[in-house]
Amino acid sequence: MNLLHSHTVYPLTFELAEQYELLDEEICDCMDMAETKCRKFHMGAVKFSPTYKAAVQMVELWKRRLAYRHGGDHNVRKMLVLQKKFDLPYDSSLSVEDIKRKSREARVERRHCKSIDESLSIKFRLQLAEAVPSRPQCI
Repeated sequence: MNLLHSHTVYPLTFELAEQYELLDEEICDCMDMAETKCRKFHMGAVKFSPTYKAAVQMVELWKRRLAYRHGGDHNVRKMLVLQKKFDLPYDSSLSVEDIKRKSREARVERRHCKSIDESLSIKFRLQLAEAVPSRPQCI
């Protein structure tokens, strides 16, 4: 690119214009690929909570176990790390129905944790809003 810029004279010759077009197309393709590969963050719905995070990870564990049981190509190491975190031994005798039941239980627990965390967040905001007017004004 630097070589191309150093040889650039306006108006551009046909060859330089072609090179610029090829480079522009390559750069646009790379940017599109980077945008599709980047993670999308959905933040702000629930403030950070260790209990909610654990509930989310438990749901993820059972989703991974179910996908693994169905022969999906998932990151087994991540599943093992989550099992170790929750002190759950790998039980190969679990049927698909057992895994689905555990997954439903984990989702119920996640929903429960989310509602508690949201209510606590609202209580905290209300307490903060009530405390602000009672604060002495500084001049």
